Amino acid sequence: MKTRNITETDLPQLATLFARAFNAPPWNEHWTADTAEHRLSDIFHTPRFRGIIGFAGENIRAFAAGHIE
Repeated sequence: MKTRNITETDLPQLATLFARAFNAPPWNEHWTADTAEHRLSDIFHTPRFRGIIGFAGENIRAFAAGHIE
């Protein structure tokens, strides 16, 4: 798997992945693409944000996002 840092332009695609993951069992939450993108944007704009994307081929398969304390 290849990785790279998250950029702001990645947020719409990451929001789709986020919503798909957290709307499924065991979480069964109720994210839309818009609410997920808003949440990820908040995280992205947190001071000392760090995030990486994992790729399989050209497809995003995973990401991790957070901030340094």
